[in-house]
Order: sequence, then structure tokens, then C-alpha cells
Amino acid sequence: MNQSPEVLGHVIERFRYLEFGLQGCSAEEYLGRPEPLAWALSALMRREHLSPAEHKVQCLKRIAAARLAGKRRFILGRTVDAYLVLRGQDQRQFEELRSCEENQEVVAMEMTLLQRAEAQALKKGLAQGLEKGLARGRDQGRREAEASLLLDLLERKFGPLTKAVRARATGADARELRRWGKRLLTAKRLEEVFAG
Repeated sequence: MNQSPEVLGHVIERFRYLEFGLQGCSAEEYLGRPEPLAWALSALMRREHLSPAEHKVQCLKRIAAARLAGKRRFILGRTVDAYLVLRGQDQRQFEELRSCEENQEVVAMEMTLLQRAEAQALKKGLAQGLEKGLARGRDQGRREAEASLLLDLLERKFGPLTKAVRARATGADARELRRWGKRLLTAKRLEEVFAG
């Protein structure tokens, strides 16, 4: 039995491990396997007889024909799209192959993938828009409450206010309202609150 070497009284361990790289596997072999994940991962594997466009069509055909829940189909399809990116002539060949009648399930699946991606983007955009709208609403409500409080305090200290003073306070931003509120504490006349 091999013993681990010692250095300065410490045992040095050796680790042995098996390395497995997808690039060394055959895409055609994995496309023939029954596991849907194998079809998606074949996008990272070496092609023997398939062009990149044919490879992508085959991956997507296997995924489209499988009995998979929509979310799983979506994830596997997105995996193929992410790892088997086509450009130029390869993309043109893919579009030609996809338009063939025997590959219509690929077109249908891509439409579903696109619709799902658009729906996710829309949902995310709506959520962000709603959050921004709520934040704006909170800010607006806070500003209106500050304006109302300032007007009440001004009226208590200086008596009835003109429409112009009320309009100025309700139209002010939060920073101005706070500045005027601080001045209100020491002001002897209404004009001193709004001065400067």
C-alpha cells in the first residue's frame, strides 16, 4: 500500500479523481440516449457527422417530441440555445432546416420558448413597474402628508392662509417642505418661512 509522504511532520495527501469532459463525448451518441438531459447537454459535445445547424435541430427535435412538462422543456430548450449558438451560414442553414415540414415541432417549440421568455420578461417588467409605482406612490403620499402638516402648523401660528401660500406648499418637493418646517420654528412672520 502506498503511504502518503510526510513533510516537516505533516502528512501530504494525494487525491486521484476521474475527469469527465463533455467536449470529448459524441453528440450523436448522446442524442440517441433516452434521457432528455443528454439531448440538451449534447449541445456541448463533439459532432462527428452533423453540421452545427443539424445538431441544433436534432437536439430541439428530441426535446420537442419528449413527454416533458412545459417548464422542463423550456429549460432544456434554453440550454440548447445557450450552448449551441449559431451565426452566419450555420444560422441560415438552421432556419432552412427548421422550415422543413419534418421539423415543424422545432418551430412550435421555439415559439413556445419565445412566448415563455417574453412572458417572463413581461412579468419581470410589470413587477419592476409596480414596485416603482408603489415607491412613487409612497413618496407622493409622504410629501402630501408633510405639506398638510406644514399648512396646519403655519395656520396655527400665523392664522388663515392665502390660496397662493397653500398652492406653494402643496406644490413643493419634500426637501423644500422640510426646510420650511425648520424655519417655521423660529419665524416671526409668514414671509420668513418662505424666504430664500
